[in-house]
Amino acid sequence: SQVLLSGKNNKVSHYLNWSIITDEAIQNLVLESSLNGSVFTTLTGVSSEKNNFNYKPQLTENLFYRLKETSVTGQVLYSNIISLKPVENSNRSFTISTLVKSEISINTSKDFSYLLSDVSGRIIKSGKAKTGQTNINIGNYPKGIYIIQIISNHQRTTQRIVRL
Repeated sequence: SQVLLSGKNNKVSHYLNWSIITDEAIQNLVLESSLNGSVFTTLTGVSSEKNNFNYKPQLTENLFYRLKETSVTGQVLYSNIISLKPVENSNRSFTISTLVKSEISINTSKDFSYLLSDVSGRIIKSGKAKTGQTNINIGNYPKGIYIIQIISNHQRTTQRIVRL
């Protein structure tokens, strides 16, 4: 069995497509994304009848993708990993400070909730905030890399934060 993933950045979105060669029936397909190419999280489940997905990431950095195929016998197969550059996004509704000393500063045009996690994916802080300027204090956490997810109007934005 083989799962081959390819994709392209068409300026406003990431267009991903794949081909699967297998003799077993597919139970489910999951498209996964990553900021660093090693820790992947589920982006979306896709129908086994489909062979493409169009995604509009809100990130300002390269994204890595892979496809996870599970057969009816429970065998899991991963595709190759691809990396796509950020899309052009002129009407971004969030600006997030990514290099911080003690506070993550978020400026937004919508109310939102957030989840802050460490690189292992453990959630260390969460909350809700209103439109405008929001500061999230992380001064008592160790220096390093954190991931913030911002959820607003059923849209999820993920950004990597480096605490200096």
